[in-house]
Amino acid sequence: MMIPKTKYEEYMAKEYVAVKPEDIPFYVDFRGLRSYAESQGKSVSSLTDEEKRRFVFSRS
Repeated sequence: MMIPKTKYEEYMAKEYVAVKPEDIPFYVDFRGLRSYAESQGKSVSSLTDEEKRRFVFSRS
């Protein structure tokens, strides 16, 4: 008796190519972002997009 594959098994069977860090065009300073959020008494998710953009830098 053959057991059909689950969606999870089908998903895991796909081949994916790893992305190299140098291929990502920007860098996010997560440590700085988290520290800033804590100093403001907020969670990172509650920060505005403008506040979050302060911690996104171009790799070039």
